[in-house]
Amino acid sequence: MLQGRRILFVDGGEQLFRGSVEALKLHGAVSAEVESPEDALTLLRQESFDLLVISLRLPGMGAYQFCKELENSPGLVHVPVVPACTNPFVNSINISACPNVVDLLRIPFTPDDFVNVLTRILSGNAPVAGRRRPGENGAEER
Repeated sequence: MLQGRRILFVDGGEQLFRGSVEALKLHGAVSAEVESPEDALTLLRQESFDLLVISLRLPGMGAYQFCKELENSPGLVHVPVVPACTNPFVNSINISACPNVVDLLRIPFTPDDFVNVLTRILSGNAPVAGRRRPGENGAEER
């Protein structure tokens, strides 16, 4: 399921996903890593990705504002986002309201857990309750 999938990691220089990126490569995924949300937006406007994995603690505009930028950018609103956080109940209240956010990844996680979560998401089996992708079942298309 991950063979050839393109995944962009935005970690604010924390290197949260280092071991997981290696595990994804073993499953045939293609990944890119950037440190800032601004760099991610630039890259997303140049290349297409199947999924974004972001840290909630991003420098500059921050994760919530980054997701709002995606939501307001034609051509990027459809890109699914998975934020990683230590406490999804406290840290993710605002970000889970963004339409791009399809799931939350709780830190810490093992590379195998990470691969399993992303496989489930990319196969369409892990949407956040009540969340619809743009164009799906009447969700607003941008």
